[in-house]
Amino acid sequence: MENTEQEMEITYVQNYKDFKKLTLHPSTIANIICCNIIPITGILIFELVMLILSLQSGFSEMRIFYMVLVPSFYTLFIILFTPTWIIVIKFQWKKTSKLPLERKWIFTNKGIIVDKVYTSTKYEWEKILKVVESRNQINFNLTNNKVINLVLDFLPKRALNEEQYGQLHTILLKYLDSSKIKFKIDKKGS
Repeated sequence: MENTEQEMEITYVQNYKDFKKLTLHPSTIANIICCNIIPITGILIFELVMLILSLQSGFSEMRIFYMVLVPSFYTLFIILFTPTWIIVIKFQWKKTSKLPLERKWIFTNKGIIVDKVYTSTKYEWEKILKVVESRNQINFNLTNNKVINLVLDFLPKRALNEEQYGQLHTILLKYLDSSKIKFKIDKKGS
């Protein structure tokens, strides 16, 4: 058995707002980019190419058909996707909320243990490449990429009181290089 010294423990109960952050909710920026901006840009490029081809070689019934059909299918997809996805997320939350929602973060000298009642995962300090504080949460990233970040989990700032907030910052500085920590000094916006 390893000799691990516990430095701090944070306990909280996961709520629906936390759950929405873990799923790709239709109102999130990532979903808007993935399901709206990128496909609309693709459709506009497709329409432009079809228009240029039609202007050069003439309008045919098939080209006009495709120019009308592709945007129509996408519009129908968006009209059906958003409400359906919201219903699916509500259904998933009802299933998830039947399980214990207690979460426990244990900070030790060896790493971080995230205990979710039925599962417990240990992350060593060496695997954490970046800690980023956002408005409502603290993300512990396993990658240092600017485009795609693998987040081991997020710690809601609502779970921390002022003393724990300062203690967490001290613990992070103790085990991680200060260049890896994008952390504010005071607790604002929680």
